[in-house]
Amino acid sequence: MNKKYLLLCLFLGLVGCETVPVPIQAVITEPDYNKLTRNNKYAKLLIAAEQKAPPSGKKVLETGRKMALLEQKIIKGGCWDYVNAVYEKAGFPIKGKRTVLLNVKKNVKPNFALENLQPGDFLSYINHSYHNSEHSAIFVDWMDKEKNMALMLSYAGESRQEPARYRPYDVSDIFYIARATPPKSVVLPAKKQPDKPVVAESEQAEAESDIETD
Repeated sequence: MNKKYLLLCLFLGLVGCETVPVPIQAVITEPDYNKLTRNNKYAKLLIAAEQKAPPSGKKVLETGRKMALLEQKIIKGGCWDYVNAVYEKAGFPIKGKRTVLLNVKKNVKPNFALENLQPGDFLSYINHSYHNSEHSAIFVDWMDKEKNMALMLSYAGESRQEPARYRPYDVSDIFYIARATPPKSVVLPAKKQPDKPVVAESEQAEAESDIETD
């Protein structure tokens, strides 16, 4: 039976439920879908994050997904350089297009509630899974919020010659957070009303006298 027909039947059969999963094909193209499902076990979480992200965060996630899974981009530099490259390509350069929400020294308790993280945020944190080293990656979504385990788009570095990948990380110790700044809405100036014609006093008096004589 045709694959698309099976998917359509499955979707129609779930319409009556309150929580209907959106078919992945409705969000991304077929080649993207095949690449995700074949090579990435976090596909459903990733697509759900793109759907609920604010527009700027969604643009970051989409750009990162294409660079990592489709283009398999290898860039010069390390983890920070990769996240920066994703932001640059998505249209959010470091000057003027990012909002820094947190920037503290390591081992300083941040004044930021982790539940306020949004998909697409640029994080720098202590990587407890690798010698407690510093690491930068893109926040996708929570996998276990109680344990501060998040799915991240992470790049190992140019020397590894591997594209970025999606991995769970403990993000308990974050020391830097930046967010793509949404474009400012353009407020058009109010349309200026034409000035009323000014009637000279002599003309006004003459008009009034004409009315009286009539």
